[in-house]
Amino acid sequence: MSEATKQAAVTADVEIEAMEESLKGGYYGNVTLQNRYGDYLLYCAEIADPDDNECGWEGAEWSLVSDDLEVTLIARCNGYDGVEWEEDEEELLERLGDQETVDRVMEAVIPYTITGELIAEAKVATLEDADEDADEPCNIWIEYCYYQGTCNAPTADFLRDDTHDSGNVGHSMIEFDSTEAAQKWIDENESGEAGAPSYRIVKV
Repeated sequence: MSEATKQAAVTADVEIEAMEESLKGGYYGNVTLQNRYGDYLLYCAEIADPDDNECGWEGAEWSLVSDDLEVTLIARCNGYDGVEWEEDEEELLERLGDQETVDRVMEAVIPYTITGELIAEAKVATLEDADEDADEPCNIWIEYCYYQGTCNAPTADFLRDDTHDSGNVGHSMIEFDSTEAAQKWIDENESGEAGAPSYRIVKV
């Protein structure tokens, strides 16, 4: 392989990586290449915003990408309202050329199921540990340790004002004045889990 060919391959990989990153729209998430349909690749981007309305949101978007990396958003799903199509069946037929391919694409776009795990991952990615013995506002991040399959086991989240409610939805984060106060709360609280939860004191 010539040097020019190698460089072209590297450039193509960089452009594909940049395109895949753009599918996240600036949010935290995972991008998956699902399949090729005709002249297009179907990508699914599962994305989350941990800061929206404090509890965050997650969902999915599907895009068709041409060989020259032109991106067309065709559908999205917020996990509550089902799939919302950005291109209808007629527009997809015009783009893809035949009904069989359209049917396959539409079958591949399935409703997104919210688990809270992606939001938790997004939150972890932005956490910064508070300085030890710091007299500054901080929160407690909790990773629970329940047996697999436990019904209504909460996902990892910040300590909230009613932290043991299922899902921790709709409750404000508890803010401590210092890491000492946060550590005191940790020391004084126990749980009936399979193992001790993991606590992190993080900056606000």
